[in-house]
Amino acid sequence: MEFIKLTPRLAAAAQFIEAGSCVADIGTDHGYLPVYLAQSDRAAYIAASDVNSAPLSRAVFSAEKYGVKDKIDFRLGNGLECFSPGEIDTAVIAGMGGETIAAIIEASPWCRDCSLILQPMSRREKLGEYLQARKMNIAAERLVMENGEIYPVLYVHGSEERPYESCEAYISRSAFEKKEPLLGEYLDSLLLRLERAASGAERSRREGDSERAVLLRSAAEELEKMRREYGI
Repeated sequence: MEFIKLTPRLAAAAQFIEAGSCVADIGTDHGYLPVYLAQSDRAAYIAASDVNSAPLSRAVFSAEKYGVKDKIDFRLGNGLECFSPGEIDTAVIAGMGGETIAAIIEASPWCRDCSLILQPMSRREKLGEYLQARKMNIAAERLVMENGEIYPVLYVHGSEERPYESCEAYISRSAFEKKEPLLGEYLDSLLLRLERAASGAERSRREGDSERAVLLRSAAEELEKMRREYGI
């Protein structure tokens, strides 16, 4: 049997899945992660869902190609709304914007009791702000390189009562503590982006942009402080 090869982003997500879990891959598209889980017998239950029928059909095709269609439950639905509480204990939401991921979690609040593996393609800070507001614990965060870009992969489990620093919306303290290999490069890019955004907001005459510039510069300063603290 031919074995599927995952992209770095999906491979990092798979590493966070505990053996014997009941897993749902939300927005599965081609279904590569569920196929991998089925081939490796990693999970006790595997579901692949998508809001549109075309990508779900692609997932079915992938499962047929790799001979694991009978091991995967395919569901058509929006986010986690096609699942009931207790059906799964792990949800993977990957390949979407941070705001979209936050909206999916918010629409199905029962999933906060699950292990969540989240991979935002953009707006990481919006997802971070949401997780902070809901006191959801980022237990681990990995950074992976794919097609020349660095992407975060978050493992969210349980609650966190400690106060967050605002810069943790952009990258978790966990990534600093574990000294992720790509963290230095990621910070270089992030700090440059924050500087450009702050400078643009300072030049803008739109209402609220001056306050936004202050927040952006404060986040950059906090990130620099953490960088020095952890010797990154």
